[in-house]
Amino acid sequence: PKREAVPMPERPGAAGAGVTAAAAARRAPAGRGAPRTPFVLLVVGLLCGGLVSLLLLNTVLAKDSFRATDLQKTTQRLRQEAQDKRTKLLLDSQPQRLADRVEQLGEKPGTQEPRFLDGQGREVGRTASQGRVPEGAADRQAEVAGR
Repeated sequence: PKREAVPMPERPGAAGAGVTAAAAARRAPAGRGAPRTPFVLLVVGLLCGGLVSLLLLNTVLAKDSFRATDLQKTTQRLRQEAQDKRTKLLLDSQPQRLADRVEQLGEKPGTQEPRFLDGQGREVGRTASQGRVPEGAADRQAEVAGR
């Protein structure tokens, strides 16, 4: 609904006393009486709140990025350590190194033939020093000698 402009009576002592009510109504429209300050403050507050929110979000993402980089470096370092340990294990398990290590510890090589025991601790089978050759071993030895 539109408001109609109500003619205002002339005010005595006002500047331009000859101004009519219609002219005064034209200068101040009826709908402009609402204050604009709360709306402007609301818009400025929303803009500032959005800016602060974006700043905080950016800070959190940057912090997580630094943490991810640190974790990647730690993972890479641990993988390298594991690879180094695997390499050392392979080198230390070579027969000559094992023999050297056994000598350092003061152990002497065994002179007895191996014995095979069953579940009750009884000796099973015969050893190669007793003259028995396992089945198929003679055939394999002949193949190797023929090459």
